[in-house]
Amino acid sequence: MFRYGYDENFDGYVIADYIYSKGENFDVTIPAMHKGKPVVAIDYGAFVDSDVRSVTVPRGVKQIGSMAFAGCAKLEEVVLSDTVEYIGSETFFYDDEGNYPALNRFDGGYYAGTADEPLYALIKASDDYDGEFVVPDGTRVIAEKAFTRSRVTKVKISATVACVGEFAFFRCDGLRKIVVDEKNAVYRSDGGCLIERDGDILIAGGSDSVIPSGVRKIGEFAFANTGLERALIPDGVTSIGALAFDQCEKLKEVRLPDSLESLDGAAFANCDALRGNEKDGILYLGNEKHPRLAAIAIVNESKKIIIIDTGTKFICSLNGDKSCLEEAVIPNSVIEIGDGAFSNSALKAVTIPDSVKRIGVFAFDHCGKLTSVSFGNGVEEIGACAFSGCEALTSVVIPESVKKLGQQAFFACKSLRRVEIGGGIETISGGTFTFCSALSEVVIREGVKRIENAAFSLCNALAKVTLPSTVVDITGLKDTKAEPIYRGTPEQWQKVKKG
Repeated sequence: MFRYGYDENFDGYVIADYIYSKGENFDVTIPAMHKGKPVVAIDYGAFVDSDVRSVTVPRGVKQIGSMAFAGCAKLEEVVLSDTVEYIGSETFFYDDEGNYPALNRFDGGYYAGTADEPLYALIKASDDYDGEFVVPDGTRVIAEKAFTRSRVTKVKISATVACVGEFAFFRCDGLRKIVVDEKNAVYRSDGGCLIERDGDILIAGGSDSVIPSGVRKIGEFAFANTGLERALIPDGVTSIGALAFDQCEKLKEVRLPDSLESLDGAAFANCDALRGNEKDGILYLGNEKHPRLAAIAIVNESKKIIIIDTGTKFICSLNGDKSCLEEAVIPNSVIEIGDGAFSNSALKAVTIPDSVKRIGVFAFDHCGKLTSVSFGNGVEEIGACAFSGCEALTSVVIPESVKKLGQQAFFACKSLRRVEIGGGIETISGGTFTFCSALSEVVIREGVKRIENAAFSLCNALAKVTLPSTVVDITGLKDTKAEPIYRGTPEQWQKVKKG
């Protein structure tokens, strides 16, 4: 017996849970259809810790979620269909020695197969595998974290591989390079890097890799935990993803191109050997012509005021003790304030220039002395927990330019009394203003459609909320004592979902 969920993206059903009773037959064949729609996926943990003995996956299933069969110690056989396109991490049971009893063992790897292709999906390279790993012909899928914690030094990917899961090479510390068969239609390799052809996204590399020209994006965790010493990023790269070079302990030299449009705030986190260009107590990365494109660390931790160099585009997660920092002057060249950039600092006021498009997650988290924030009219995204725990903040005006307001963006801002929210935001997410205990008035502009459950939970002083005519769901106000002031017609008000 299964519990199903509907997936709008695939217009089909997902196996959400496997419900069984004592004495039941544990040889499971997953149905291909449910209520006239195809079964398209097996959800995260759907069979976790169950007594299932064998499982057959029908045609139509495209994804198998992480930990779907984790803890299934009695699982002896897995038969996939050739429609499976993606497999999550830690999907199948493994014993204390790191072996996978239900999977097919072949040349240092564990595979889940179809009826005709026993090596259809590489689930995991053995943790003790050392040296060059060859992904064989016939393998179509490489699961998430397939090479995590293995000791492979080189990986050769066959022409048949159509999917490499997220973080497939995460914490593969000894990896030096990746090579892809020239006939592969989805991926290519250049400079020892794995690159997705569609979008020219660099997915992973190793210590001997050289980032080639033609790459447009460097993906999340692409070089994390590798022995890379130089990252000379060529012109044309527009984006560097989260933790792309995290814990590259040997990384000493980085070149950032002028073409860069987005740089994750923690892209160079924990790179202790990294040396950049220092000016006025701040460490920067850049290139020969523009040496200070990204501010990455505060070198003089006793400074109360920092002035970011004009021409800087990115403020990353500023490493170092920021407890003395009271003022930061941000120039009109900055386009991103990265994740955790000013968290736990002593900033008293912040002016965000019009040039800034994104404020990252935790950017000003727990800035306990911050009393005011002035947002520029170019800000499009305020990340999750960006101002959480700013207990001295008293009022906030979110401009019309903001299209995305992250969860818990102003969580526990206990002195916050008044909030004005621009109409560029379609949904106010759950938890956004939770535990703002002094909040008494909220003005929501035309354009906002939904206030999700718990958006204003524990806002016990909230007395007045001005609502736009565009709103269709105010579930997030049901636990407050707020008096709604609605700008629409009585007929429209009758249709608004109130929880």
